[in-house]
Parts: sequence; C-alpha cells; structure tokens
Amino acid sequence: MKYNKVQSNFWISNKVIRWDKNTIFIALYILTNQHRSSEGIYRLPKSYVSEDTNFTTQEVEEAFEELIESDFVRYDIETSVIMITKALKYQSINNPNHQKAALKILKALPTSYLLIDFLEQADKYCRLFKEFLLEFLEDELLSEAQNKKDNIFKSEDNGLSDGINNAITDPPSLTPALTTQTQKQKLSQERCQKKFLANSNTEIDENDRFYDVKLKSNDHLYKKNQKSQALELTKYLIEKIKDNNHRARVPEIDLNNDLFIKWIKEMEKLNNIGPVGAKKDDNKGYSWQEIKKIIDFSQDDEFWSSNILSAKKLRKQVIKLENQMNKSGKSESTKRMDMLAELYVEYLNEEQNDDEE
Repeated sequence: MKYNKVQSNFWISNKVIRWDKNTIFIALYILTNQHRSSEGIYRLPKSYVSEDTNFTTQEVEEAFEELIESDFVRYDIETSVIMITKALKYQSINNPNHQKAALKILKALPTSYLLIDFLEQADKYCRLFKEFLLEFLEDELLSEAQNKKDNIFKSEDNGLSDGINNAITDPPSLTPALTTQTQKQKLSQERCQKKFLANSNTEIDENDRFYDVKLKSNDHLYKKNQKSQALELTKYLIEKIKDNNHRARVPEIDLNNDLFIKWIKEMEKLNNIGPVGAKKDDNKGYSWQEIKKIIDFSQDDEFWSSNILSAKKLRKQVIKLENQMNKSGKSESTKRMDMLAELYVEYLNEEQNDDEE
C-alpha cells in the first residue's frame, strides 16, 4: 500500500484557513489519493475525483478553481495532468533510485506544459533532481512541453484581447479570458517563467525556450565558479525566507540591487572566511554544500526560520546553527520513513521490470 506525507501545518496554513470544507476535502484527496505519485505530478481526471469523493461535478469544479487560484495545484485540462505546486518542497528526491523511478513516471505521463512548471519547482526545491532530469529527459519531450506552454501564453493573450474588444461594445458579455482566475493564472505562469530564467545556471536570453536552456546549461552543471555559487545560494536563501513569510523584507533578485549584492558578499565571506569574527587565515570557511545544508536547516526549523531573515544573520548565527543541526540529526521515525520510501521505490522498479518482461 502506498503512503503520502501530509504536513501537520497543513491545517494552519493561511491558504487552508480561507477554504471551505469541500475545498479542504478535495485538497486532502489530491495529496493522498491512490493515483498520486510522490513527486506530486500525475494524471487525475476530474471524473475520478467525483467518483471517489461522491462530490458533484460542480462541487469538484468549484474546489479546483479555488485550489488553482491559491496556486496549491496546477491543472492541465487537455491531459488531466495535475501538479501539486510545492510537493517537492516537502518530498525531496535526492535518492538515485527514487530519481530513476520519478523519471519513468514523468516519461509515462501525457505530454503536458506542466512538465516545464515541474522542472521550475525542482530548480527551486531540489536542484540535483532538476539537473538529473535535464540530463536524461529527451529534448523532443521538453520541446513539445515548452511548445504547449508557449501556445497557452499565445491563446491567453488572444483571449484577453478578444475579451477587451467585447467589453468595449458589450460590457456584460466579458469573455472567460477576463475572469480573475484566468488573469491570475497567466500572471502566475509569467512569474514562474521569469523565476526560472532568473535562477538558471548560465546566462540565457529571455527569448530562449526551455529545451534550448537545457542544451546551454548541461556543459556547466557542475562547473560553477565561486561568484555564481554565492549568487545561487543567495537566491536560494531568499526563496526559502519568502516561502516561510511572504512579508519578510528581502532584496529583489537583481544584480543592480545594492542589498542583493550585500547578501551575495555575505555568502562569499561565509565561504572564504567563515563566521563573523573569523579571519581568512583561520581556515574556518564553509563549503557551498555545508552552507546549503545550514540554510535548509535554518528555514525548516520553526524557531530559526523566524530569526534567520538575512544572509548577514545567517553568517552571524552559523556556529549555533551548525551545532544544533548536528545535534538534531534524524529522528527514528524519520529514518523509518526514509527506509520505507526506499523500499517503495525498489518495489516500483521491480513492478516496472515485471511489466516489461
């Protein structure tokens, strides 16, 4: 039997508090149903939802509309592929066997523009997994998925234009292209596209398409210089802080922003020198991998996530963070969950091999 994680803070999330009971029920169904993959992207026709939950088609549609507007999920109507937007934040895929199993699942899905969105989320929450996918996903698949996403932008632009024209001549007859949901989805997609371009590991023109990005970036996946590492980890810290508190004061990810540059310099000092008060000759600098682990710990911990709100504060408290991180380790329950996850991945691989035979 499969299992899926649901975070205990689900019930106190700002989004969930605003939802009605039907929307909450459907959200839990999406998180835990038998069709779900651990990666959070899978095929889920709405008829399945109605059948399994005994909700009417209208009730399912209304719940989906709220979940999409909240960016809890994204849904491709054409292929019935659904993506739990932040699944990778809570279910990291770092185990090689798990990555291979996830690759098979992605390849088996109908080609959807959500594959591009999924890679954007992987870039944000699980970069090694993103790099694995970029290496092993076929260019043709990425090309087709990107074309579908491009076509969505084009059709929405045309629909928005038609809606404005209709509104001028007949205001009550606003087309669906002008609904709040459509506009919010379009803005969300545009933000995601810009974020991916901003987070890419190489200098990429904004007119490039995703499969071109793959070709440009593959030669540099593990060859970043010091400044790019500091830049990447600064952006990573900013996104983590914003995920925990969208009101936190963080700089814009812009090399012309003075505060953003200061954050990058703090990251460089943490790598070259170490904590505040250390000298370069002391050899107390942290590796980039160590810094990333400390960032993850600081932003996943309930206490530290409300205190580490800048790169400077991270460097100032790095020794305390490192000590507490090393002491905490993994609980026995977490170790058991990880072991079960690995066993489940092995089971999926064996089942796949049996089917192929």
